[in-house]
Amino acid sequence: FFAAENHRRGLYVEMHLDGRVTGSDAQSPYSVLQIKSVKPGHVVIKGQTSSMFLCMDDSGNLRGQTIYDEADCSFRELLLADGYTRFLNSQHGVPLSLASRNSPDRHSVPFTRFLPLR
Repeated sequence: FFAAENHRRGLYVEMHLDGRVTGSDAQSPYSVLQIKSVKPGHVVIKGQTSSMFLCMDDSGNLRGQTIYDEADCSFRELLLADGYTRFLNSQHGVPLSLASRNSPDRHSVPFTRFLPLR
């Protein structure tokens, strides 16, 4: 799962055993994620190594948790014309982003285009 800021810069999404969600320049066992449809147009994302669901609060803060909560852990999947995917939290409508909550770039919504890798 690769998060792209632009065509030259991107990060691999990692879900750690302690629930942290980070971005890394290199693939690792923590960057292997599964995407599963929960209803038409909506998916759940789960870390294969961490066995945690990717979840988001109403402020856009990401975390991994072991128990699935539909409000925080399901995402609307938007397929973009350039082949990337954008995910919006199904309940809150907030875009999935690896940008820090306190980052000044948060308002320009960086790292919100994702490229699922096989």
